[in-house]
Formats: sequence, structure tokens, C-alpha cells
Amino acid sequence: MKHRMRRAAVAGGLVAGLIATTAPAAFAGSTLNQVGSDTTYWVQQVAANRYNIDTVSNPNGDLVVNVPPLTTAPFPTGIVTPADADCGEIVYKNDAASQSVAYTTNGGGTATIGFKPPNGSGSGKTALLNDGSLSCIDLSRSSSGRSGSDPATIDYYAYGLGALGWVKFAGSKATNLSQDSIIKIYTCDATTKAPIYDDWSDVPETAGTGFSGPIVKYIPQTGSGTFSFFKSKLLNNANPDANCSLAGADGVTGTADDNPATTIGTYLQEHSATGVDPATKARAIYVFDYAQWYAQSKQLQPDQRNGSVFGSINGVKPTAATINTGPTRFFGTRYVFTIVKQTATRYLNTMQFAGAGNIDGDAATPDTNGYMCSGKAALTIKAFGFAPLKKVADANNGGLLSYCAKNPTAL
Repeated sequence: MKHRMRRAAVAGGLVAGLIATTAPAAFAGSTLNQVGSDTTYWVQQVAANRYNIDTVSNPNGDLVVNVPPLTTAPFPTGIVTPADADCGEIVYKNDAASQSVAYTTNGGGTATIGFKPPNGSGSGKTALLNDGSLSCIDLSRSSSGRSGSDPATIDYYAYGLGALGWVKFAGSKATNLSQDSIIKIYTCDATTKAPIYDDWSDVPETAGTGFSGPIVKYIPQTGSGTFSFFKSKLLNNANPDANCSLAGADGVTGTADDNPATTIGTYLQEHSATGVDPATKARAIYVFDYAQWYAQSKQLQPDQRNGSVFGSINGVKPTAATINTGPTRFFGTRYVFTIVKQTATRYLNTMQFAGAGNIDGDAATPDTNGYMCSGKAALTIKAFGFAPLKKVADANNGGLLSYCAKNPTAL
């Protein structure tokens, strides 16, 4: 017992040290502006802080600025990315006057025009692609992998595993759902326009338990990798609310059976259940990334769980033991990534932080790993509930031994 307590104290001290690490007040190199995923914002914040003061991994003295998906609570506010030789100062805001996509107007200037940060993996990737070669947006966090429409000029470096599962709240008797049941909860009949399963008594896994009542469904915001993965994996490429309308089971709007609260899902910021209606908690269902839930439970980031707990999918819950690449893994296991762009002005600088391969641009020197792929970030990754990847020879990267997987096939 004493040994276990000592190990826990050491681990707690290490985590506290990770959180306390801050970026230097001054830097000699370029500003590397990283945007995108909510799922990996907090872990990447600590990783970026540690990289910024690591003179071995960061020989150029670059400053990675990890821009949050929102500049409102629980995320930091007043985010400013310093100007460098390629891009002027950028002030990130969420007010009505701020612009959404015109990052290119800031290239090389000194303007302090406000911009809304990209909220989610898909939005972050779009900002990275739209940046051109200005180096105002240099990196993108992502919890969803490469799609068939992605250009060959961007690469996804997976550095860990997360997992998306469904959560319930106090009073719910649901414990396990099949993928088929999740699909039928979140989609509607093409004829009636009502959810295929609109009451918990309809769901095979809860039928006969005495648990009943209209199912109240919540959905992560569009533009996020969580929404994309929820759709592609958990819903088997069905759109949330597919075939649904505000009309009730008779398909006629304005009649007594209309119930928008149970027919149409409510969209919330991903990994935040604070918007779940207290009056309907017992009948509610939402989705959460395990690593986010874990880090919130350990007070490593603001707690947005609102009392939620995970259910099982096909009889398996997401845990540190079930999130892996093996055949019996939790169904919702997924990679988490940093996206780099080969055509970016500061491509080699971004590779030294997030990539693996020819990170120094010198063909005469051996390929090697940047900070996120070197194993140096493993403690940070694990502390925030993600599973660091093991060091293996990456077939997609010339057989390089790496803690990252380049453009891996989705799990």
C-alpha cells in the first residue's frame, strides 16, 4: 500500500509540473499557430508549453501557440498570437465583430483584427488549408483522420488513441447499447419522421427493465472531429437526425404529438454536458471522449461532465485497458492527430514539433522524430487520458521507428 501511495504521489507531482509549465516570455524563432480540435486542446496546450522551453527538440526557439476552439469559458480568453516575419499579430475573439475565415488578410502585417478561432477538427483543417503559404495557421489539431477529399499536401501524424462513447446521467437504467440501437436512437423513420427508437422502452437492451420515457438526445457540434467520428463510426455513416422533422409520429406539424425535444437532437459543444436539461437527465443520452472525461475527472481541465457516466457499446466500456489497437478494443477507439501542411512556409518548423521523417530538410542526415513523435510527450499524453502509441516501424513513413503513425488507416 505504501508503494502504491508513493507512486500516486509521484504521478500527481508530475502532472502538477506538466500543468504549471508555461511558454517563455520571449522567443527567438517563428510563431507556430495551432488551431482546431476541442478533444485535444488541453493535452496539446501542455505539450506545446513543454516544447517551447525544450532547446533540444526546439532548436529554432519557435513558439507554438495553441489556440483554443473558443475564447469563452471554460477556455482561455484574450488569445493573441505574436507577429513574426510571416504573419502579423492575431487577436482571437468570439465577439460579433470578429471575422471567421479571413486569416489571409493578416499576412506579414501588424494588424490586430479579431478572428474567431476554428471550433473543431474539421474547422481547423479548413483554416490550415485556406491559409495558403502565409504561415498564419501552421498546424491543426484533429480527432478525425484523413478523408478521401484531403489533398496529398497534408499529413496526419497520430500520436495517441482516444475513444468516443455514449454517456448517461443520474436516473438512467441504460447500461449497454449495441451500435444498431445507437443508430436507431439518433435517426428517424423515413415515413413517420419520428425516431426509430423514441422511448427507452423501445430499446432492446432496456426493454423489460421497467425503464421508459421519451429519449432525449444530444449531439456534438458540427465542424468537430467528434461529430465526424460519431457519424462515421458510431452511426455507421448515418447523419444524426437523418429523416427527422419537428413533426411527431404522424408526420404532421402542429398536432398534439409533436415533441421537438425528443424528435430533434440538441447540439452542444463537444465534451461538455453542462447544457443537458436537468429535468430530462434520466432519459438523456450524449457522447463523450474518454480522455476528455478522464482528464476532467482528475481536475486537469474544467469539469464539464455534469454527472455523466459511460455506458457500454456491444458489452465493452471505454477504459485505459480497452482503448488499444487490438481486435477486442472498445468499439469507439480512434486516433488523435496533428495535421501538418507540406506547402507551409514553416513546414520544417512544424515537423520538428509534430512530425516524423526528414524534419530538418537535410537529405544527408537520418530521418528522425519531432517532439510529439519522439516519446518525450508520452507522459503528457497519458496524463490526459489518451493512450500513447508504442514505438514501431512506421510502414507509411519509410519504416522509421516512431511513436507516431503517419496517415494511418482508421481503426
